[in-house]
Amino acid sequence: MIPYDTNEVIALKALFRLTVLIALMILSGCATLGSHYDVEISGLARSDSGGPGHTYFLLPSDSSVGVNDLEFAEYAKYVDYALSKAGHQKAKSIDDASEAIFLYYGIGNPGPHRYTFWLPGSDTTESSSLTAPDNIIAYGTWGISGVGGDQQNQGSCRYISLSAVDLVKYKEERHVLESWRMEISSTGSSNDLRLVFPVMIAASENYLGQDTRKILYRTLTDEDPQVVDMRAVGVP
Repeated sequence: MIPYDTNEVIALKALFRLTVLIALMILSGCATLGSHYDVEISGLARSDSGGPGHTYFLLPSDSSVGVNDLEFAEYAKYVDYALSKAGHQKAKSIDDASEAIFLYYGIGNPGPHRYTFWLPGSDTTESSSLTAPDNIIAYGTWGISGVGGDQQNQGSCRYISLSAVDLVKYKEERHVLESWRMEISSTGSSNDLRLVFPVMIAASENYLGQDTRKILYRTLTDEDPQVVDMRAVGVP
């Protein structure tokens, strides 16, 4: 009979117990593996929009929110950074831009909205005929739980809409023409849009201004390089 070292037996038993404990924690969902975010992306673009390279001016789609609003200014930093990575150039003012990009965001069931803007040299305020939330619901895959669903079971729906309007066409023809649109959504337990916003923008940054042809599904974590890079933009 081979003699056993008592200390080795104790160590093996302790290791076995630790392994079993970790396995049980993972199976029960108690292990902390970092937050993950499921993001849906849908991009539409006109074939003659020309793609990246446009100069743009970012505006809130809600006419009651100013460009100096603190919340809008925080979110605009992430959008500006993502647009720059996609090849778009930020203009100093709307009259220097070839596109006006309207940013719409929120949590829950988005209500209908119309963006409004004013151009130098124009005596009237122009309103778009676009109702982005209607388009969002029409996609049918946004998972907006407020529409015939149980919001407590499905979690909070976080949404972002970016709509680009061709200002060159508008100046020439006084016609509002949408160049491209990006709709982003994520459903989860957190209703902190400030936490999730940079993740959603990071998930879409490679597709801004492009036609995705279908809805894309991405899953990101707090440790993903894209997320870390995007969140660094918001650090004072």
